[in-house]
Amino acid sequence: NTDDNVGRLVAAIDALGLAEDTILVLTADHGAMNGSHGFTNKMVPYTEAMKVPPVMRWPGQIAAGRTDALQSPLDQLTTLAGLAGVAAPAGADGVDLSPVALGRSSGSREEVLTMNFVSHWTYCQSGTRVPEWRGLRTPRFTYTRYLDGREQLFDDLADRYQLKNLANGDG
Repeated sequence: NTDDNVGRLVAAIDALGLAEDTILVLTADHGAMNGSHGFTNKMVPYTEAMKVPPVMRWPGQIAAGRTDALQSPLDQLTTLAGLAGVAAPAGADGVDLSPVALGRSSGSREEVLTMNFVSHWTYCQSGTRVPEWRGLRTPRFTYTRYLDGREQLFDDLADRYQLKNLANGDG
């Protein structure tokens, strides 16, 4: 359904001759686990839930392809403001990644803070208990510390499915 309707939207933008003046962005604040690591939803510190890049289309400005630049939902406002050529509102959090999107820079931030700052609100319905945690992602590593003291450290380049917790000596 999403593919069909995004296709319809792109076709309409193109048919109206607005493609070069339209920045189309598809994104979300999280991914779904779909059973990975025993979870079926969000709020967990694994790649499937956290690595949700925006998909952007702006013909003549943003080249087709992909980047592995670290980004977070906090960067969306500042990046869209940068793409539009306007200043982000004063006090806006996030990093302007428009130079990366426009191909003017291959670099990105060195780290992204991650967190689940509430207990799982649907525990009574889902039976899923996701404790609070804070974490840090870099281009290579994902580190998480749960509020109960448990830690996880994954080398995302060597272990893309995050199966070996280096904090426990698994690797």
